[in-house]
Amino acid sequence: MAYQAKRNGEYDLEQQEISSAEKNANNIRNAANVAIATNNPYASAAGYAVKAADKISGGKASEDLGKAISKANQMTPGGKYLQDSLDMLNDSGISDKVGDAAFAYHKYVDHANKQPKTEEQNKSKKSQLNSENSNNNNDDNLEGEFQGKTIIKKIAVISIIAFLPLILIFIIIASIASMFTNFEDALGSSYINNETIGGFVEVPENTKEAQKFYKQIAEVKEELAQKGMIFESVKIIAVYNTINNENPNFTYAKMTKNKIEEIAKAMFKEEKDSEGQIIYIYDQELFEKRLKEEIYRKQFLFYKENKLAEMAKNTIQYINDYYAYVGENPSNLGNISSGTYTSWKQYSGPWTNIKLGNSGKSISQIGCAATSVSILIAKSKTATTVTPLNPGTFVEKMNQNGGFGAGACQGCINWAKATVVAPSFRYVGKMSVITNTKEQKLSTLKTLLEQGYYVVAEVKGNTGEHWVAIDGIQQNNIIMIDPGSTSTNLWQKYSWQNTSTYVYYRVV
Repeated sequence: MAYQAKRNGEYDLEQQEISSAEKNANNIRNAANVAIATNNPYASAAGYAVKAADKISGGKASEDLGKAISKANQMTPGGKYLQDSLDMLNDSGISDKVGDAAFAYHKYVDHANKQPKTEEQNKSKKSQLNSENSNNNNDDNLEGEFQGKTIIKKIAVISIIAFLPLILIFIIIASIASMFTNFEDALGSSYINNETIGGFVEVPENTKEAQKFYKQIAEVKEELAQKGMIFESVKIIAVYNTINNENPNFTYAKMTKNKIEEIAKAMFKEEKDSEGQIIYIYDQELFEKRLKEEIYRKQFLFYKENKLAEMAKNTIQYINDYYAYVGENPSNLGNISSGTYTSWKQYSGPWTNIKLGNSGKSISQIGCAATSVSILIAKSKTATTVTPLNPGTFVEKMNQNGGFGAGACQGCINWAKATVVAPSFRYVGKMSVITNTKEQKLSTLKTLLEQGYYVVAEVKGNTGEHWVAIDGIQQNNIIMIDPGSTSTNLWQKYSWQNTSTYVYYRVV
C-alpha cells in the first residue's frame, strides 16, 4: 500500500510517493559517489553506470530507479520501515554529507594510478600555483588547502565504511524492484482472481489492457473448473511472459480468450476413474512438453528444438520462482490442520447413533466416509447450510436430501450430494489407484493437493472398506484425519497396497 502523509488534515498518498521517490533518487546519486570512491571494480562500475545514465538522461535514470525502489517498498512486507529509514537518511543531511565527502575523496586522487596524490605531486602543484601568484602569503593558504584535502580524504574513508551497508541495501532493493516488475502481471492477475499473493496486502491496478487480460483468465478459469480443470493464473502469465520476452510485439491483446483456453488445457492429462468418467490431472512434465511442441512451436515456427525446450523450461521456472517470491511453495504440502474437526470420530460424540439413510446403520458403524467429508468441509472453511457443522448435522442434512444410497448400496454416500451441506464444496471426481505403485499413489495425491483439491481416500482395498480425510503431506508422509482411529500417518496405519481410491472435491 502507498504510504500516507498528512496535508491539511487529510492523507495525501500521491504526494508522499513522489517525495519518497525524489529522496530515493538523491540517495542513489550519493551512493553512486560512494561506490566510485571505494575503488572496488564492481561497486565503481555500478556507480559510474548511474552517473553516466544520469548525464545522458538529465538525471532521469536515478529518478526512475528512485521510483522503482519506492514502488518496491510499497509492495514489500516491511518495506514501509525501510522507506522511512531512507527518507530519514536523506532528511537528516547525512546522505548528502557522505556523498559529498566521497566525491571530494575521489576528486583528489590520482586517477591514473587510482592512488591518493603523493606529497611530491602536492609540492609540484603548490610550486606551480606560487609561480602564478606573486603574493607570498599564498604558501600558507596552500598548506591549509592540502591539509584540508587530507582531512576530507580521511573523513571520506570513514564515511565510505559507514555508507557501505546503504549500498548493499540499495542493491537488495533494486533486486526486489526488478523482481516485482517481473511478477507484476502474476500478482495483478492473482489479486483480481482471489488467488494467493503471499505477503502482498494490495496490488495496484495495471493498465486497462492488462485488466481485460486478467478478467479473461478468470472467465476461462470458471468455465474449465466446471469440467474439473483447475489452474492458477500464474501459469497463464508465465506463458505470456515467456512469449513477450521473445517478441515484445506480442501484447495483452494477442492473449485472446481462445489462446488462454488452449494454454490452460495443455496443463492437464486425461484419465478415467473407476466408473469410466474422464477426469483431469495437472501434469507439469506434460505441460512443459506441450509448451515446447505445440504452444511455442506454433508461435515461433523457425525456432530450433533446443530453443523451444529452453523457453518451456523457463516458463516452469517462472512459475516456481513466483511461488517462492510470494512465500508459497506448491510442493510443500505440510499445511496440517489444527482445528477442532481434527478430533471428530465416527465412534465418539453425540452423533454416533444417527442412522445413514434407510440403512438402519449408524455413523459409528458405517459413517467413516460421511465423517471424512464433513471434516474436509470444515477444513475448507466454506459456508454451510447447517449450524454447527459436525458429522451428525452433516448426515441429518444428507438424509433429508437423498444423500445415501438404497437397495444393494444402502447407506453408501452419494458424494455429489455434499453440496446440500456446503453449496461451494463440489464433487469433482473419483479415481481408482489400487493397481498403482506406492510412488504413483503418492505422486497422484501430491498433484491433487497442489491443485487445491480436498481428498477422501479409501484405505483398506480388498480387505474391507474404510475412508479417511487427507490432511496434507510432510516429507512424503501422508497425513490423514482418520474417523476410525487417532493415527495420523496413513501408511503407518494402513498398508499402502490397500489404498484403492481417491475421491476429490473443490471449493468453487
